[in-house]
Amino acid sequence: LVGSTPILTEAYVLVVKTPKAYGKKDMKAIGDEFANALSANKGSKIVIPKEVDLPAGPSEYIIGTIPAGSVTTGIEWYLIPHGKAVYELGFQIDSTGLSKATLFTSIAQNFRFL
Repeated sequence: LVGSTPILTEAYVLVVKTPKAYGKKDMKAIGDEFANALSANKGSKIVIPKEVDLPAGPSEYIIGTIPAGSVTTGIEWYLIPHGKAVYELGFQIDSTGLSKATLFTSIAQNFRFL
């Protein structure tokens, strides 16, 4: 899809500092908070977050689409609490390519804290 869409394919890691350390028991609340923020975008379709286990630890997995003018962005996020931070391992692509973008899952499955 490179070159045929105005939406850039991106992979990124954001670190959201938190006042306390979050653990496995907090996963649903973390996923719901991020999913609700994404759902606030008019026309977005966000799947209910689900907990997944990654080598980096338990995480919340969010996938969905968000309209961006005449095109739609597909997003795939893994939210991983670690210490007093939540790491957002994020991917975006033109929504028509999201289901074929298996590299995103592969990157998440190989993400680790050293």
